[in-house]
Amino acid sequence: MDFKRLSGLAGVAFVALVVVFNIAIGSTAKPGGAAAIADIAGYYTDHGGITLLVSVVAPFIWLALPLFAVGVLITTSRTSGTLNPWGVVGVVGAIMQNAVFTGVVATDTILAARADTLAAGPQFTQALWDVHNALFTLNGASLTLALGGFSLAVLTSGAAGRWIGGFGLVGAGLLFAGSLLSSLALAGSNLPMIGLPGFIIWLLWIASYGVRMVRMDAVRQAPAAST
Repeated sequence: MDFKRLSGLAGVAFVALVVVFNIAIGSTAKPGGAAAIADIAGYYTDHGGITLLVSVVAPFIWLALPLFAVGVLITTSRTSGTLNPWGVVGVVGAIMQNAVFTGVVATDTILAARADTLAAGPQFTQALWDVHNALFTLNGASLTLALGGFSLAVLTSGAAGRWIGGFGLVGAGLLFAGSLLSSLALAGSNLPMIGLPGFIIWLLWIASYGVRMVRMDAVRQAPAAST
C-alpha cells in the first residue's frame, strides 16, 4: 500500500477513534476543574472501568496521528517540489499533541487505578487532578501548531483548494483563543467554550484531507492498473 494512502486512512481512523473516545468520556459526566475531592473520588469509583478501557484505545490514536501528519508533509512537499516548512511545523505540533495527551491519559489512568484511595489522600488527589486538567486545557496550543502548520502547508503548496487551508486556519485561531483562556477555565470561571468549535474543525479537517489523500492515491493507481 502506498504510504500516502496509509496516511489518509490513518487520518480517518484517528478522527473515528477520537470521536469514540470523547463520546465514551462525555457519557460519564466527568467533574469540572474545580470539583471537590469527594466528587473526584466518586467519579473514578463509579467510572474507573470505562476510563481504563479508554486508555487502551489511546495508543491507537497516538499511532494514527503521526502517520497522518507525515502524509501531509509528503503530499505538500511533493506538490511544491521541496520540503514544505509548514508541513514540518504541523508534524511537530502533532508530536506535541501526542506528548501532552499522553499526560492527560496517564493521570486519568492513575486516578482510575487508585479510585479506592483517592478520598483518603486528598493532597495527592488534588495535585494529580490539577495536573490532569492543566494538561487538558493547555492542549489547544499543540493543536493550534498542528492544524495551523497543516493548513499553511496546503495553502503554500497548492496541494488542495484554498478553502481547506482557510478553514483550517479558522480552526487554529479558535483553538489558540481557547488555549489563552485555559488558566481561567482551570480556576472554574464560566467562559465560552471557544476552543470547542476549533476542535470540531480540527477533526473535520483531518477527515476531509485524509479522504483526499486516499482518493489521490486511487486516482494515481487507476491509470497504472489499466496499462
